[in-house]
Amino acid sequence: LYRYKYKKYNQNYQRNYKTQKQYVHPIFHEIHRRTRRELYSKIENLFVALSRDGKACLLKAICEVSQVEEGKGTLMEEIFKAIFRIKPHEDYPDEDDYDKAANKNHNCTEMYPTCQHSLWTNMF
Repeated sequence: LYRYKYKKYNQNYQRNYKTQKQYVHPIFHEIHRRTRRELYSKIENLFVALSRDGKACLLKAICEVSQVEEGKGTLMEEIFKAIFRIKPHEDYPDEDDYDKAANKNHNCTEMYPTCQHSLWTNMF
């Protein structure tokens, strides 16, 4: 009974007052971007160690993951999605190479021809 009243109150509050669905404090946004970019630089170094074009293969992986439809996949697919999926944020329009690679309209193979491997088949 208590949960129902609380839920109903919360719904009425959101209807009456325009609240943001998901507020992200600017400092958290910057920290998230910075840590993800640090991870991406380490993955680039991994690709270079595997004798591949590190930057191009990383951008191609981001591009390929952005084109995968939402839904559950295998364990490896979900891990790749967690690492390489970039969700644009409306409040922060700053765009770099990684954000541009996440465009769903790109043909990943044409955009990054120096990386001959696909994330889903033989990237690693």
